[in-house]
Amino acid sequence: MSEHKHLNWPLIIGLPLLVFLTSAGLALSSILRQHPELAIALTYDFALTAPLIYLAMIWRTSIPKTTAVPVFVLGLILASWVLPVHLQGHLAGLKTYLFPVVEVGVLTFVVYSARRAMKTYRKHQSGQLDFYSATKMAAAELLPQRLVAPFAMEIGIIYYGLINWRRRELVANEFSYHRKSGTPAIMGAFIFLILVEVISVHILLAMWSHLAAWILTGLSLYSGLQILGMARSLAKRPIGVEDHILKLPYGIMAEAAIPLDLIDRVELTSSRLDPDNPLASKLSPLGELERHNVVLHLRKSIKITSLYGRKREVELLALHVDEKEGFAAFLEDKKKQLGL
Repeated sequence: MSEHKHLNWPLIIGLPLLVFLTSAGLALSSILRQHPELAIALTYDFALTAPLIYLAMIWRTSIPKTTAVPVFVLGLILASWVLPVHLQGHLAGLKTYLFPVVEVGVLTFVVYSARRAMKTYRKHQSGQLDFYSATKMAAAELLPQRLVAPFAMEIGIIYYGLINWRRRELVANEFSYHRKSGTPAIMGAFIFLILVEVISVHILLAMWSHLAAWILTGLSLYSGLQILGMARSLAKRPIGVEDHILKLPYGIMAEAAIPLDLIDRVELTSSRLDPDNPLASKLSPLGELERHNVVLHLRKSIKITSLYGRKREVELLALHVDEKEGFAAFLEDKKKQLGL
């Protein structure tokens, strides 16, 4: 934080902004009408010069290097606004060829960094770091903080939905929560309904517009992939204790980390939570669609991270655990060992 305070922000932001303003001024002036060949130079000033200057300014700082990507995108947008359409030939080429390369490059680097983080962690620690957690660690070094959770979730959806189909075996002191909850069946029903709906709607829309039909079909199929990735992530991220912290993931949809000394008691119950208590909540973002069988009573409130990084404050946390008695006994034994 102290390093960020000592950064020369006026220079870091000012130089790329100066390039943008100068280029925009030339593009909107009569000079471009008299010398249309300048459009090529202005195009590359918007798309390359400004982002590269910004990248050079932050290169030796802790600012994520990938923040140059939004500067690049902003340059493309500004160039699209101020350059005459008939002079956007090179701009169209950058959008078609360079922009996808930048996107794939960032994605590849994050996935590579996530896998490297997993290997390093497993080499030096006794615990297991899953792909989603490693992706968040890697993304935190590359992206602004508020983009970390949404970015990691989108990567997790693709990874768990399409790539990682290997069975995840539980190790000692890990607990599953998906086998007896019925949640995978509910999500499977949602996917089935999406597939049925997309076929019928596609046929109807195609009578009016083939483009609209395929756009809606693509969006629906991606929604199905999202649900599939979320459902499959439940089995990949079990509950466990690590370094005196109870890790409570709910796939990639929610997670909480609770120090064991904050757990007052573990109640085995399926009773409905008090709807008037704002600090009583379920771990699962599915709410009443999934019944709980464990309630953790905490000594003080904590924050749960939910879908796409949203936060919820809880003091009573309800969740489902397949082996609830074993889970409760394990926590009690662990707390006794620690003298809590």
